[in-house]
Amino acid sequence: MVKLELLGQFKEEFKDAINPDLISLKMVQTEDDVFLEKLYRYNENLPVKESLSGFTQPVYQKINELKFERSGEIPQFLPDTDIEENAWILISEYDRHSMVMLLDDIFTEEGALEILNNL
Repeated sequence: MVKLELLGQFKEEFKDAINPDLISLKMVQTEDDVFLEKLYRYNENLPVKESLSGFTQPVYQKINELKFERSGEIPQFLPDTDIEENAWILISEYDRHSMVMLLDDIFTEEGALEILNNL
C-alpha cells in the first residue's frame, strides 16, 4: 500500500473552499484499488475512504476511417500507474466543477456553491 498526501495541493488550488475540518487528504493505492483517504478534525482516528470510481475516461471504437463510436468507459485511476502520476491527473486534469461534483465533504457548502456558480 502506498499513500500520498494531497491536502496541501488542494488548499493551494481551492483556498477557503476547503472544509476546515479536513486535516488529511491522501491518495491511497493498493494492488487492486485507488482511493482517497480523508481524516477530519472531529474524528481523527477514523479515516474515511472515498472511491475514485466516479472518475472515468471514455473508450472509443473505430467504426471507419472517419468515425469513432463511444464503446464504454474505463477507470481513470489505475493501481498499476505510479501514485504520483495518478495524483497529478486528479489535481491537474479535472476542472474545479468536476472536483466539487465528484468528491464528498472536501469543500465547504459555500465554497462548493461559489465554484459551481462561477463556471
